[in-house]
Amino acid sequence: MQPVRRVAGRMAPLDLADVDTDQIIPKQFLKRIERTGYGPFLFYDWRARGNFVLDKPEYEGAPVLVAGANFGCGSSREQGDRRAELRRHFPRQLLQDRTARGDPAGVAGAPPGRPGL
Repeated sequence: MQPVRRVAGRMAPLDLADVDTDQIIPKQFLKRIERTGYGPFLFYDWRARGNFVLDKPEYEGAPVLVAGANFGCGSSREQGDRRAELRRHFPRQLLQDRTARGDPAGVAGAPPGRPGL
């Protein structure tokens, strides 16, 4: 796979902190051998409840996820899509894994008045 060099498009906000890997892709979907096709399982439990931000029409197909603090905490998982991820801090191992795979990742400051995100 070629490294991603540039990502353009709408950003989807996930205005939550401490989102762990079991919330991102629940473990029951990780028994697959393939390393692709995980999209339908992304935030599966939250989407099942309805009214999830990433299901809103204005964020459909957004290539960038703007995540809150400590996004992806928990166990390291190699699976996942190749969307760009923008966050305040990347745990060292996660950033190394992402850059080794050529996945786009960036660090940005907190929005004004929202230091916890």
